[in-house]
Amino acid sequence: MKGLNRRNFLKAVGGGAATLAVYDENAMPVPDSWHDDLRDKPTYLRDSRSRKQALSYGYDRRENIQRHFRRYYAAITEMDAAVGRVLKAVDDLGLRDNTYILFIGDNGWFMSEHGFTSKVLPYEESIRVPMIVAGPGIAARIDNHMVLNIDLAPTILELAGVRVPENIHGLSLVPLLKNRPVDWRKSFLYEAPTPSLGSWPLMALRTERYKYVRTFDLDERAKLVFEELYDLRRDLKEMTNLADDPSYRSIKQQLAAELEQSRNAIES
Repeated sequence: MKGLNRRNFLKAVGGGAATLAVYDENAMPVPDSWHDDLRDKPTYLRDSRSRKQALSYGYDRRENIQRHFRRYYAAITEMDAAVGRVLKAVDDLGLRDNTYILFIGDNGWFMSEHGFTSKVLPYEESIRVPMIVAGPGIAARIDNHMVLNIDLAPTILELAGVRVPENIHGLSLVPLLKNRPVDWRKSFLYEAPTPSLGSWPLMALRTERYKYVRTFDLDERAKLVFEELYDLRRDLKEMTNLADDPSYRSIKQQLAAELEQSRNAIES
């Protein structure tokens, strides 16, 4: 979106007039965290690219966020119709009973959450992506296991009847897709060690309940400058940083140790 001003940006994400008419701009949701003052987050984020770009889109005003959501919803609706045409072609060719369909986004994206736009930062709206898998023997349901994009390769290989190499990164999703019991991951490491889109070097450990984040100095990348800890069961919007809360000290120590173990396992 380089070179787009706010008006052109809002136009760019929209669909046609007929699709826009489906959605009432005044009824569009506004994220609860859009007014985050960032007092519990790394100081640099207040003047970061993610915040400045968001302000250039007018994200300091509720009506601008609603206008963007309306256009975003319209764009998704048109994309959904396009995917529908692809699925219809699969049916017309008689391939549905022999075809697996995997649909996944490439990354998450802030739409005013915490007053941000863009991605890379370790908060839920940035690190979560949609994934839909359909095909023979897969019943319609929602699965809450922690799935990563590195799981796609072993999944596709197993579905295709190809041997999955033992040293491949990721886990095949086939047991989950077939709703079979499986010993699954309980956490994963998220890392962005190289500054990108205005971020400082960071890494995080995401478990089923907690998220622990480390931010490092922009110049001295081995120097830890900020820690964050969120209890996602009580604070899914990640508004309250518990890293300095004495009652969470042991949990932070445990997560910090697990983060280091995960980091060392990747580097070894």
